[in-house]
Amino acid sequence: MLPPEVANLIAAGEVVERPASVVKELCENALDAGATRITVAVRDHGLGLISVTDNGTGMAPADVPVAILPHATSKIRQAEDLLHITTLGFRGEALASIAAVSRLSIITRPPEAGVGYFLECEGGRIVAQGGRACAPGTVVSVSDLFYNTPARRKFLYSPGVETARIVQAVAQLALAHPAVAFRLEQDGRSVLVTPGLGDVRGTAAAVWGTELGRAFLTVSFAAPGISVSGLVAPPAQARADRSRQVLIVNGRPVYSRPLMAAIESAFGSLVPEGRYPAAVIFVDLDPHAVDVNVHPTKREVRFREERQVRWAVGEAVRQALAAANLVPRVASPGSDPARTQVQNGRVPPLWPAAWHEAAASSEAAWGDAQAWHGAAAARFEPAGSGAGAVPEEPAEDSPERLSVPGALPSLMPLGQLEKTYIVAAGEDGLYIIDQHAAHERVVFDRLEKATVVAAQPLAQAALVDVGADGVALFREHAAALAACGFDAEPFDETSILVRGLPADLAGAGPEIARDVLAELGADPARPTVADDPASQRRRARRALAACHGVARAHDTLSLQEMRALIEQLRRTTHPYTCPHGRPTVIRLGIAELERRFGRRA
Repeated sequence: MLPPEVANLIAAGEVVERPASVVKELCENALDAGATRITVAVRDHGLGLISVTDNGTGMAPADVPVAILPHATSKIRQAEDLLHITTLGFRGEALASIAAVSRLSIITRPPEAGVGYFLECEGGRIVAQGGRACAPGTVVSVSDLFYNTPARRKFLYSPGVETARIVQAVAQLALAHPAVAFRLEQDGRSVLVTPGLGDVRGTAAAVWGTELGRAFLTVSFAAPGISVSGLVAPPAQARADRSRQVLIVNGRPVYSRPLMAAIESAFGSLVPEGRYPAAVIFVDLDPHAVDVNVHPTKREVRFREERQVRWAVGEAVRQALAAANLVPRVASPGSDPARTQVQNGRVPPLWPAAWHEAAASSEAAWGDAQAWHGAAAARFEPAGSGAGAVPEEPAEDSPERLSVPGALPSLMPLGQLEKTYIVAAGEDGLYIIDQHAAHERVVFDRLEKATVVAAQPLAQAALVDVGADGVALFREHAAALAACGFDAEPFDETSILVRGLPADLAGAGPEIARDVLAELGADPARPTVADDPASQRRRARRALAACHGVARAHDTLSLQEMRALIEQLRRTTHPYTCPHGRPTVIRLGIAELERRFGRRA
């Protein structure tokens, strides 16, 4: 039989994957305690300190030492209780698992009690406890996370990625509970603030920026035994990843492939391949119809009637889209007063007046938010058309045409397949080139070889809503992005101000910043908490190249454009893979063709 301390560490490994896991579990406990204000303070991206303060019901002194024991819970009593769970936590694993891998302290007081109680423990062992004066509610502080399991620290990602995941964890809970005011601070700096007035749209604006908050369409649908509500963004607001899709089942943010598929199926061809609609979808149904006890972190759920739930979500989104005017609004440069004031150095408050009134009368709403964002699209330009153009094909006797070891042979493009693959003929067979991956390699090599990449200034600086998680990623990679020609700076908690782009990206418009940051968050490179500057620059180059390549997939290319892209690929250092290691080209040799056509055995 395993010693208790070993068993606790194993259990902690299932529940506490990273700092964001701790934030999620502690905030869920605060919500279950009826909190209306929750403040999360983080230091050193969660490894130094995570402190969660709430104004909930608190705990009685006798319950505090019991709360850190494995499977200690007051939320279920018998097996039948698992069939109608209405709380976020119920297993009694969170505090015990967190305490096993950190130094944890709890200070708590019920509102009716005259004095509070504190407890301190290290590695799951209580080292001090007793009475203490404190405000009503609970403060749980977790310091030196994974101090006794150093191997776990080595598998964490960079500080920016870990911070972004903390922001995402808080943002999802804030969206799921818009009547609760959340505040997230990173190293003393405010990162995320929500008003807590019960307005999902206002919470979404606080989390992801006012542009997306304003664009959302209202979703409302009811069927026997199920109701679907929330927000969905029009196709023009589709993103490069699913980070702006939040699914909430009976108040619990969940990950559900079937429901994501239902949302995306409802959009159909309105959203191009590789883009994903933004949505905040609430699904409310009888607790008996959903099983939340299928995953250690309660992240996934299982539906008794999955087909019905999936249909209801899809139908809700379809009806919202059918009732809306989906024609994107394109504003002239001077038509948006917010943009005009930004250009003049003044930033107008964009929060509704009711939020300012609430902030003045109570602590339930904090902060201001403001942003402006335009729309543009990038396109693969033919040779000689601009800064991002494909250069003219070099002459036959040019040194750049000479073969080098490992280089692609000369190829003659024949055509395009599915607007994604270039089919070309070579002396030794048929070549198929992934134009998306090929262009990633081309742009990456340009950025890699350039000593200094100058930013091409935009005609007008633009505010881009990237969300609080995007701002956290930008702060970490700001120097590396600047070295790659990306001229921008944080503007507020949810947006950045873009003044210039690398020449290869200049035609894409400032909103390419969203895709770049999404790529940095989705591809954290190597698992480490301390990226060196060279590694960060390489990651930034890879992200820029990938986002540049995104605009190239599914584009119709002329034979001239195909030929130019092939020649650019031939001149790269590693023409056979993209910066992420995916193949750029495959060959069907002459011998294989002859065998397929029965010309040889």
